[in-house]
Amino acid sequence: MEFYVHGSVMAFALLVVFPIGIVMSIFKPIKNWYKYHKLAMLTTASLIFLGVIYGLYHKDNLPESTNEISVYHSGVGIALLILILLQLWWAIVMRRYLKGNKWWLITHRIFATLITIFIILQIYLGTKALKSL
Repeated sequence: MEFYVHGSVMAFALLVVFPIGIVMSIFKPIKNWYKYHKLAMLTTASLIFLGVIYGLYHKDNLPESTNEISVYHSGVGIALLILILLQLWWAIVMRRYLKGNKWWLITHRIFATLITIFIILQIYLGTKALKSL
């Protein structure tokens, strides 16, 4: 049961809230788009943090059949969390000092691309681990 809670929290964060934040920044559909982009990304980071902590806490309850996949899933999950925290630091703190600098925006987009790649990898590893339960 605890794996479904972990998966549900992560799926909601990565497949619902994260894309909303991305869409807000790409299409800028409303006047105050940045406020909603920031809210969506902070919500995503918070849910991922909770999901990673919950997953690591319950990792010992996994059956032996998922050990190898679980190690990769855990490692990629921690790397994803670190990337997201770096992105938040870059977006909130460094933006104040580098606003208007094209390298800030390029770096922000590189972080976002890496995070998206890690998300795809995590979904693959997570579903593979779930199937082997």
